[in-house]
Amino acid sequence: MKINKQTVFLNIICIISISIFVSLLALVKTQNSWLFTRDTATALKISAERNILYNYVFVIISYLGDTKTIIFLCFLFLILPNRKKIGFPLLFITVQSFILSIIFKAFVFRPRPIGFFLQENVLNYTFPNGPSFPSGHAQTATVFWLTLSILFAINYCSVIIEDLIVANATIFCFLTCFARVYLGVHFLSDVLAGVCLAIFIIGTNVLLYDWYKHNSKLSVLNKYKFS
Repeated sequence: MKINKQTVFLNIICIISISIFVSLLALVKTQNSWLFTRDTATALKISAERNILYNYVFVIISYLGDTKTIIFLCFLFLILPNRKKIGFPLLFITVQSFILSIIFKAFVFRPRPIGFFLQENVLNYTFPNGPSFPSGHAQTATVFWLTLSILFAINYCSVIIEDLIVANATIFCFLTCFARVYLGVHFLSDVLAGVCLAIFIIGTNVLLYDWYKHNSKLSVLNKYKFS
């Protein structure tokens, strides 16, 4: 039996990401003092390095990963002609992320960082409400933008351009996650947990789709077209 190296690699990534998430979940839920000290020290260090240019850059980046922006873009891709290749799978995986974020936030109910938010009014950005763990912003933005780049790349681009698009999307997701800590609206552990959960969601969806594609006997459904 031939072993698919990509499948093995993806399984390993999923196991590592969910293991890190569960570890952070346990530390936050038990109010671990070591983690809180590290989170606070990181927040202090980053907030001390702020300047007006970075403030505007990271507020704009944060807006691009905002829930309202993602909802708008999801519906936009649903009305475009490419909705079967991009719109429907993108909406499906993004909704998963929203639901899981809500569940874990309600379960942990960690308060947001206090005293680290921007003092200046930058583009009317306000301190968000709701629990802090995991960072739903970092999680869902990573799921949305990375999935969008992958779907766009494999459907419309050459191999070289595929790698470039996914690489740029990964960099943008990193900046979005960093922005949450920079703006003082999340602890570093909140963001790390959100990213790990996002990677797990993307990875498991790819694995399940690959399994379904090779094992499903419901080929009759292929006659139904959504485009």
